[in-house]
Amino acid sequence: MQRAVAMLAPYAVTGVPTLTSLRLRFDAVASDVARAAEGPGDGGWMERTIRRLKSLVAVRRTDGGTGDGVDAILARAEADLEGANLMEAVDELEKLTGAPAKAATPWLNDARARLAAEKALTMLHVDAVALLKPAKG
Repeated sequence: MQRAVAMLAPYAVTGVPTLTSLRLRFDAVASDVARAAEGPGDGGWMERTIRRLKSLVAVRRTDGGTGDGVDAILARAEADLEGANLMEAVDELEKLTGAPAKAATPWLNDARARLAAEKALTMLHVDAVALLKPAKG
């Protein structure tokens, strides 16, 4: 029981985000990750104009695509979230590297905190049920 409580201690002040809040934030994070995957570019006026337009409208795959590209990873992670499978979504986003990984880091940290809290609560539940067993005698 003490181990489970210790796992929750880091979140005592700030709490952990709910699965719903993580889902609601995912679209914005996915857009940031997709933009980060495009790289800095040369900064010419045409590229700046295109980037500006892209910042107004986000277009990305949502079909759970195949492959290791950023769009495919984001699509699979989003599908996992819709299916309430946070662990799989985290596993997908952990495949990102470089700037896209950096853009996903705050969301991933919150998702990992949620997973840690769920694990700790499961451990506490198991301990509480174990205390309810009848005494031998």
